[in-house]
Amino acid sequence: MNDHAAVIDASFFLGAFLSEFCSDEEKKARDYISKIIQNNGQIYVPQLFWFEIGNVLTNAVKPKKDGSAGRLSLPQFLTVYQNIRELPIYTDPQPDSETQLRISNLAVQYNLTFYDASYLELAIRTSLPLKTFDRKLLQYYNQDYIAKLEKSIKQTKTGFAAEKRLDELREMEK
Repeated sequence: MNDHAAVIDASFFLGAFLSEFCSDEEKKARDYISKIIQNNGQIYVPQLFWFEIGNVLTNAVKPKKDGSAGRLSLPQFLTVYQNIRELPIYTDPQPDSETQLRISNLAVQYNLTFYDASYLELAIRTSLPLKTFDRKLLQYYNQDYIAKLEKSIKQTKTGFAAEKRLDELREMEK
């Protein structure tokens, strides 16, 4: 497991930090992110991550439909947002036309939103693990990762470690 760097989407990130109930999955997310921070690692995100985070936090401040207070007060929102901004998060620059084309191709190939495809493209391009609670996105990340490993095994004579990881991923899919 890479505990120094990862591409982390908003669902995984917010699930780790804003969940009212801490499920095993959310606890693992919190532990994973904490380990990256403890190891002086880096979280990689596309630019849209900040809009997703801002949108979820803003909606958490808005009053509920029944008129009761939102989940967060405005001071809580500002504190949470500032704390997030201070984490070791690398924001990928504005995608150039080549990157946008790769994102579009992934979106069409896997029937993903352009948003989700941007996380997938970043994980593939940086060869970093993708952390998400989106099962469909994770499935396509694993498929693409397996394909890359198979190609790597064929191209190198020392593909034992990659072959072992490929076997582990195939077992996880069962």
